[in-house]
Amino acid sequence: MKNLFSIGFLFLSGLGFSQSSFSVSDKNGVDVTNSTVTVTGSANLFFPNDEPLKWQGLITNQSMATKPVLVKRQVLNVPNGSENQFCWSIQCYSPAANQATDTVDIAAADTEGSFYSYFFPGGSNGIWTIRYVFFDALNPNDSVHVTINFDVSGGNTSVQNQNAFASIPVGPVPANQFVGFQTSALNLQGSESLRIFDLSGKTVLLQPLKKEQAQVHISTSQVKSGLYLWSIQRGNQSLGSGRLIVQH
Repeated sequence: MKNLFSIGFLFLSGLGFSQSSFSVSDKNGVDVTNSTVTVTGSANLFFPNDEPLKWQGLITNQSMATKPVLVKRQVLNVPNGSENQFCWSIQCYSPAANQATDTVDIAAADTEGSFYSYFFPGGSNGIWTIRYVFFDALNPNDSVHVTINFDVSGGNTSVQNQNAFASIPVGPVPANQFVGFQTSALNLQGSESLRIFDLSGKTVLLQPLKKEQAQVHISTSQVKSGLYLWSIQRGNQSLGSGRLIVQH
């Protein structure tokens, strides 16, 4: 009986240790812990000029203690010519980064909503798959994951060339107190404007541009850290667009 009790105790203990401290839900609060979600959209989204497909995840600490949490990316199936990246905390990582470098301290029973996954299909139809793993930085075995299927169609790789813009160097990356745009290649006529907007489409900065202006410098000191989009417009015509990371 003693041996049976010991075996039972160890078995139950093992179950306890295998249970993660975390759960993952979508922006609507639906639990997707260790499961697969699907995002649908157009395949004709190209890095960096188009707004990407995106998915927001909410990470909840179900334990009784604060946890320092990291996220890593596992690219399971993506086509050539596509790009993907993620944001965690105030940092948006380059497409080459597979793991966050900054932890987020999530208090007991608290939820962190700064995770975003972005995907540019690059004109390729199909179902493309990326997995993200969220884990305790002090105990990587304490983890959960979510697998994202980006189901895209209508792809046409020639669209990228049809929508090609003049090269507009932007920097520094990330921007802190200011950001500069090299506009000499645009031959500005004085009727253009530069708009910086957040991912919901809300304009945070709008700057009229001058005729033949070669450089534009915008103060970002009052803009919150995060990922933004920018566009230079001449009436209804877009002369260029891209993404902007602000990090103070």
